[in-house]
Amino acid sequence: MADSNGVEGGMIYEAIWRNTNLLLVRGVGYGGGWEKRNNTENDLDIEQYLVELGISSSNIAKLKKGHPTLFQASLEQKVKPMVQFLQKFLGYNPTGPISNQHRKQISRIITNHPMLVHLDVETNLKPKCYFIKSFCGMDDHDIATIFSSSPGLLGLSLESNLRPTLQFLYDTLKPNAEQRNITKAITNKNEEENPIALLRKCVLKHPQILGLSLSNIRNKIEYFNEIDSIGSKDPVATKHKRKEGTLATRILLGAPSVYSLSLCNIAEKIEYLAAIWNCDVPYTVRSHLNDTHIMQDLLGNHDGTASLSDNIRTYPQILTLSMEGNIKVRNFMLVLLFEI
Repeated sequence: MADSNGVEGGMIYEAIWRNTNLLLVRGVGYGGGWEKRNNTENDLDIEQYLVELGISSSNIAKLKKGHPTLFQASLEQKVKPMVQFLQKFLGYNPTGPISNQHRKQISRIITNHPMLVHLDVETNLKPKCYFIKSFCGMDDHDIATIFSSSPGLLGLSLESNLRPTLQFLYDTLKPNAEQRNITKAITNKNEEENPIALLRKCVLKHPQILGLSLSNIRNKIEYFNEIDSIGSKDPVATKHKRKEGTLATRILLGAPSVYSLSLCNIAEKIEYLAAIWNCDVPYTVRSHLNDTHIMQDLLGNHDGTASLSDNIRTYPQILTLSMEGNIKVRNFMLVLLFEI
């Protein structure tokens, strides 16, 4: 079969290049042999089951086109067990009737992450959930919260992704917990924090952090550490603020979604804020801001007393705001207000 350029077999090559799962397909739309009857019946059974789950005909058509292997899976051994697993871990009764709200949630997961159907419940999905639950000191409700917001995490490898990432986050947060407990002991506060509690807080706030590569997280931590290394004109105040730990851990606990942003996105915001706060940055600041001096006066930091790290620690969530649609707009509005 030729493609649009007349190359014989080009359409087949192009289809496989776009979706390598086609190489795994066995009989979807196949029109010959005894397998036609068996495969067609299986297709219809799964399609009917997906309809019962509330998946629309248009989404079923998209699944057939983009993930045909879903319709080759065993309904009784793969699809139904996975749905029952999702029901249980999302806090529903796996044997009881599914409410419309729960049906919509499960159908959305299958539509967006159909490859989960091919994972074995007992040897793959359950071990991942139990590991995260025990490692992070979570309960069933916590697990349901994580996977309802980020079901794609179930498709990650336990040994290659989840375990090393959680271990790295734990090791990163451990010194922070120890420093916090020392501070509380000095101030006669009885409650103690442990790295597991901090890890739980981080993952619950932003489960998607588990989907980032270790090199991705490390690069951002190194960048934040570099910002930490830049001192301020008030070392006493800086020392007091940094008893809470590093800037990297402050962001992990206060605004972990920052780690899902690109490093270029983060650096652009930090350089812009550094110019406003009159702070040093790890590398050259973009100095094209005409209203910088006005913002410095408004913020009462025109002399750069506080370091860049100290300022970001105060409200790390500022790094999650969009540059053009939020940070610069607020900057502009304050400038207008000052001029009025």
